[in-house]
Amino acid sequence: MQLRQRPAALYDRGFSLKSSAGAMSLSPRPHHTGFDSSPLVRTLASLGGVDSAPSPHTAAERLSQWLDWTDAIALSAALTDDKSPMPGPAPLPAAARLAAAAIDQARRVRSELERLIDEDTTFTVPPVDENSCRASYRAHQHTMAARIDGVRAALRAALAARGTEGTQIAALDAVLARALAAREREWLGTVPALLKRHVAHQHQHLAEAITPFAPAAPGGPWLAALRAELATRWQAVEGLIDSIGPLPVPAPAPAPAQ
Repeated sequence: MQLRQRPAALYDRGFSLKSSAGAMSLSPRPHHTGFDSSPLVRTLASLGGVDSAPSPHTAAERLSQWLDWTDAIALSAALTDDKSPMPGPAPLPAAARLAAAAIDQARRVRSELERLIDEDTTFTVPPVDENSCRASYRAHQHTMAARIDGVRAALRAALAARGTEGTQIAALDAVLARALAAREREWLGTVPALLKRHVAHQHQHLAEAITPFAPAAPGGPWLAALRAELATRWQAVEGLIDSIGPLPVPAPAPAPAQ
């Protein structure tokens, strides 16, 4: 089973992985496929919460501002084949079973996270309290982060079981996850406050309107942002699954002897 060398999570963030003479490299892609195209940014922009104008900097330039020198060393080590001994690939059936189990876990977790969002009545049952919405949003963020971290770890283990290329991609994902974790928490941590201000402005406009108009559906902005944030966080999972590639079709069981 050959690994795909372009994880979608990196691809969508403005990068692609290339392999040359046994070494992995991180190459910038055209600017329009960078950070500004994430589902969460588009959703917040539609609510007026963020500036959606394209950045004058490429994704690679912005990423370099988020990494310190220790991150750069770790990233270089993950991208460079230093010819150090690496564990050999697991036997194909074992590696395929590990990958299938990790992908199945990812699907279950995605369904569970979507269900938790859809069934949260904090955002939809009147009277909707914005402070309660903000607290519930943060709770969903913590749940998403913890569950997705577990899924990524399982997918990295499945990739590493497939040999050198898989080990390099898994190492790259682990390095980027650690390096960007603080920035991710900082930026995503501002979303509930942005949403609370947006809802407050909606209520103010409704109260001041000369001609009455129908208010937005209860919880609409909160639920829309949560679903978009889940889709954005999930890009890294999709990238790892894309790197694993299609799984082999099990051979049919032999017919019983007559």
